[in-house]
Amino acid sequence: MSFVQWNCRSISNKKIWLHQPPFSTANFWIFQETFFKAEDNLSHPNKKFFRTHRSNRLGGGLLIGIPKNISGRVIYSIENDPNLEVLAVEIQSKLHHHKHLCTTWFQHCIH
Repeated sequence: MSFVQWNCRSISNKKIWLHQPPFSTANFWIFQETFFKAEDNLSHPNKKFFRTHRSNRLGGGLLIGIPKNISGRVIYSIENDPNLEVLAVEIQSKLHHHKHLCTTWFQHCIH
């Protein structure tokens, strides 16, 4: 299993990168700062996505992408806290029957 973790600083203008290594070869994507809004979409032929977005201000947003042949579900999420964003996804491979936990979070600077 291979993972890519990335602080995107807006993924909208970088979607073409997702078809290049290391993204194209990684099994799992764990992204922070996607800057996605609720109405934004992302699709990929080999991935399904779990995500959060910030509804109360700009920036932020978390995304976890997993292979389509693996089951997954959100087990924990925080998106409306001004100082913390959390997304936890439980995954289960049909081949190995092991459960794994992918988590991603972003702690905002507090001044």
